[in-house]
Amino acid sequence: MVIGSNGVDLGAVPVGISSQSVPVSLSNSGNAAVNISTIDATGPFAQTNDCPASLAAGTNCTIMVNVTATTLGPQSGTLTASGTGPQGTTTQTVSLAADAQGGVMSVSTTALSFPDTPVDTISSAQTVTLTNMGNASIQDVLVSSVGEFTQSNDCPTTLTANQSCTISVMAAPTTAGDLTGSLEISATDSGQTVTSSVDLSVTATTADVATSETQLSFPDATVDTSSQPQVVTVTNQGNAPLTVNSITTEGDFSQTNDCGTGIAAGASCDIQVVFTPQTSGAATGALNIDTSAGISRIVLSGSADAAAPSTNPVADLLIPFSGNNPNILSLIDVIAEACPSGRLSDRLQEDCNAVVGAAIDGDTNTQLALFQVNPETATKANTTSRQGSETQIRNLGTRISALRAGARGLSFKGLDLQIDEQTLSIDMIAKAYRDAGRRGGGASADDQLLASRLGVFVTGDIATGERDETDLESGLDFDTAGITIGADYRITNQFILGGAIGFSDTEAELENDAGDLDTQGVSLS
Repeated sequence: MVIGSNGVDLGAVPVGISSQSVPVSLSNSGNAAVNISTIDATGPFAQTNDCPASLAAGTNCTIMVNVTATTLGPQSGTLTASGTGPQGTTTQTVSLAADAQGGVMSVSTTALSFPDTPVDTISSAQTVTLTNMGNASIQDVLVSSVGEFTQSNDCPTTLTANQSCTISVMAAPTTAGDLTGSLEISATDSGQTVTSSVDLSVTATTADVATSETQLSFPDATVDTSSQPQVVTVTNQGNAPLTVNSITTEGDFSQTNDCGTGIAAGASCDIQVVFTPQTSGAATGALNIDTSAGISRIVLSGSADAAAPSTNPVADLLIPFSGNNPNILSLIDVIAEACPSGRLSDRLQEDCNAVVGAAIDGDTNTQLALFQVNPETATKANTTSRQGSETQIRNLGTRISALRAGARGLSFKGLDLQIDEQTLSIDMIAKAYRDAGRRGGGASADDQLLASRLGVFVTGDIATGERDETDLESGLDFDTAGITIGADYRITNQFILGGAIGFSDTEAELENDAGDLDTQGVSLS
């Protein structure tokens, strides 16, 4: 009976768990059967086998050997097989060996340094990789942080050979200054606790708010009248951003600012404070600046006199209906002086009383009434009406002058189109057309009409444009048309009988909301 090896070496094996099994052959090379009595392994080794109780001549069986090391380092033992044959009892022994190795915990760095981080914020993460460099698992992996730092990880409880996991570390300072801490990693390897540490450091920064004023005192003001603004400058003197939570005022004070929601380190913003007293006498208040560095309180004070009594209550009643139109405001000044004077005629006094009464009642038609009696509007209406009549007289004068010069037939003399002070003569266009017809040969219908005693004429102006405002009058945009159409018959060279009809239309829009005009006229001559 022979064990088929002089020695069995299982090589590197883990600690604390059973290794892989290695086969060992047991053979009977004799010519008679051997009765197997024992098969045994010593030390940390163990065996299982498929050997029968009687191993026939020329046959073999297999013994499987493994090891369960409890300590690191070399492991040794023996494998023994005994049996009885024709020659008596036979014992075969071979040596067993193994090298027990544990896990090796390794970290990618031994120190992390974080950039400056504001107090009460969390920095961006930096990572540490934990790797088991050994050929056996490590168990009970535990990761924690010490100091003003925090961590998260994806490490399993057991880290197998050559397995890695990632630890994310962040600074989370709650106090200012240079801070240190550590990342602590522990595990169990071969029944023993192993640890690893990573040093951590960060400088924690804070914002430092400063204000240019600690109190503001406003000069004497009038009730319901806003003062000139006074400025408070807020500066972040720290090395971290300053968060602005709110800026508010107390009392008869208001504020506007350009601070937004935050002030960068070293930057500043301005707050403009205005005093608008609601009652007479001394007034106090405060400007409250609530930031991440705390609340800054600026004391505010001022005093107010009662508003002077109105010198013209009628004007005070009518001004709200003026629409801030300067012409209407001037009209209100006249009404305010004239109505209470007692020097008006009964009719005018009645109209005055009606307008003032409507204002007292808050009647919205008060504004319409003021605009209807606006002197400038009335003047413009009269002027445009007069201009319509003058246009017709001018058009007839143009035709009479043409007749005296011997004009016959169809005439457009004096018919012009004006756009923004640029004049286009319709008569010139008509003449150019007739000349072109003559060059083409033959007499046109116009030529025949021109040679007759009957005459037909169209004259006038069509204009559109605008006039700029002056110190005395509002500007306006206008569209005007003055057209005269007529016919005449030359009885003799000295006696001509004729008639004409004229139409005028003027539309004007006064600037400064002074009103609109639309006048039309028809004349027969």
